[in-house]
Amino acid sequence: MPGTSFNYAIFKRLQAAFYRDFGLVSGGHMAADPAQLLGGFSLIYPDDPHGLVMGTLSSAASSAGLTPGSSPLAPVGDTTLADSPLYQMFAQSIGADATVPSTVSVAGRNWPVMPPPEGGTQTNPLWLQFNAGNPPPLINAFGQWLMAGRPDDSPKGGISQPTLTANPPPPFPGADTALLFVASFPDDDGRRFGDGEPQGVPLAHVPSDFWATSQIFLCNAGGQVVMPATLPAGEEYAVAAVIGNSGQGFAGSLLNASLAVTVLADAQCFGTFVSPAVSLPSLGNLDPADTNATYEQFVMLPRSWDVAGFRFNVNNVFSELAAVLDPSKLGGLTPAEWLKAGHACVKVRIFGGEQQNFFPPSDPDPPQLTTNPQRNRHIAQHNLAPFDPALMAMKKPFWANFILSQAGQGSNGLSIEPQNWPLDRVRFWFALPSGPYASYVAKAGHRGFELVGEGVPKPFPDCVMLRQTTPGARLVVEDHQREGYFGMALGIEGDPTNLAQARLGDVAATHIAHDGTVIGGFSLRPQLPVRG
Repeated sequence: MPGTSFNYAIFKRLQAAFYRDFGLVSGGHMAADPAQLLGGFSLIYPDDPHGLVMGTLSSAASSAGLTPGSSPLAPVGDTTLADSPLYQMFAQSIGADATVPSTVSVAGRNWPVMPPPEGGTQTNPLWLQFNAGNPPPLINAFGQWLMAGRPDDSPKGGISQPTLTANPPPPFPGADTALLFVASFPDDDGRRFGDGEPQGVPLAHVPSDFWATSQIFLCNAGGQVVMPATLPAGEEYAVAAVIGNSGQGFAGSLLNASLAVTVLADAQCFGTFVSPAVSLPSLGNLDPADTNATYEQFVMLPRSWDVAGFRFNVNNVFSELAAVLDPSKLGGLTPAEWLKAGHACVKVRIFGGEQQNFFPPSDPDPPQLTTNPQRNRHIAQHNLAPFDPALMAMKKPFWANFILSQAGQGSNGLSIEPQNWPLDRVRFWFALPSGPYASYVAKAGHRGFELVGEGVPKPFPDCVMLRQTTPGARLVVEDHQREGYFGMALGIEGDPTNLAQARLGDVAATHIAHDGTVIGGFSLRPQLPVRG
């Protein structure tokens, strides 16, 4: 998606502008009933049968003197702006006072200017805001989209707008106003441990492997969810984060500036808790080169889902993360070498839109990158690209680099949790640089792990390797707040011929704070060898 995002930058603004014109219920271009669509044209979602991408006008078009079944856009393949009535309807809507026409003629037929002016003057405040400049930014972006062949990057499948609309989030008990959250699991209702919800919420309401269940996805240029084994250089994806409102109230600046809703996404070095991070540009930016990180959600309807989008350019993220990684903490590897075996994860945070002190989260709010998703509905995190260690390489063993940061005060713990792995046929490892090992691990004795010094390829030059000897053992890491963070690696070793018949699940590394709370982690997903 090298250009301006159609869905997040253009379509979402069109929706917001016409919500403002026609209200927040049904009616106008937002009517659920095609017979009630103003002019027969729908802005409910991009690929509505009467919508922007491929749609034709509904039966309601006749009331505006238009022809049902005709299209407000030129035929596919025709990128001439003069041939698309809708572009001309938009383009004529901005002008000096009392000069905006009520109709525009395209191919000998009159079409109503959108949004309609009053007395020759455009009065829609959001439309004016979105088009303040020369050329008008939103109208210009819409024209560029038409000339590019109308690429549609709106989320598809389970996170498409119609699918989300048909399956609203469960209601939050007692929330008669907006209750906003980033979804940490399917059918999330926004409730979190310690938020004061009358029924009481256990910590386990959000899964302990929340980094694997959160509804944050990578999408390709066509809006399809993808799960690449690696993040290839030169590729660009959308980070699509499902956000929800499980309350009964509205939120968003469309209603009131004090209810503005914004979303941020930060890419981090692959790790268990928090690590050096860089902000991702918002896909809501009309200028695709704009690095503004703030995505604005103009409206959140009661009991609704939506998707916030961010630009994930692999080359940019890689170089920016390499620039913020401290090479002295990586066991002799350069940041670039480290990242090639570590990839990235992402944290998404939502701000604003709620009444103050209304079911306040029990973990710091507004959310920080260190905020726990099990305790705060305003943050979620996800591994963007699950590792796919080919089992043919596991005899070495296979190593995955990650960052370990201190969580809270006191000792932290790391455990390895394999799902359906035959423990008699596989071995697991942790590796870390010698300095942190001597300062923070050796003193605790690493019970359940043994030192291995020879005969095994190291993941990085300055390396102490610990092989797990007791299933379920927890590696204790003493308080290393003064260190901040350091690099580690998780290893998996096994004979692929002995594992080919096993139904292997993920291998999770879980980070436990001193109080026993799961504070984070990551998951590896094995790739079974292909048999001919």
